[in-house]
Amino acid sequence: MHRKQAVVIAAMTGDGKIVLIRQERIRSGQAIWEMPSGQVDDHNADQGKLRQQRCANSAKKTGYELAPDGQVVSLGYYFSSPGFTDERGYFFLARPVRACEKGPNCDEGESILDAVNLV
Repeated sequence: MHRKQAVVIAAMTGDGKIVLIRQERIRSGQAIWEMPSGQVDDHNADQGKLRQQRCANSAKKTGYELAPDGQVVSLGYYFSSPGFTDERGYFFLARPVRACEKGPNCDEGESILDAVNLV
């Protein structure tokens, strides 16, 4: 099965905690904790464009944004389910992140219940 490529952002605070969101997932029938992620419409997007798009989206979902002195590091890619789909996930570490003044601003179609920073 063909799927769009995806990006996962591991957002790390200045004290080394990872920001997670709790989101309702219909297929699993429960709310689960996960790193902010999403599919990218442009299948030919380069690493810089992927990073920029997903960091902005991650800030909307979590209420955390990259600090002015922050950096985003590519950690490579993985196949989410190689026996079922060709979806490739690109993994980035964003550090340090800080709380946005506005807080989270999720789209109505997403069922994000909470965002926290954990060890």
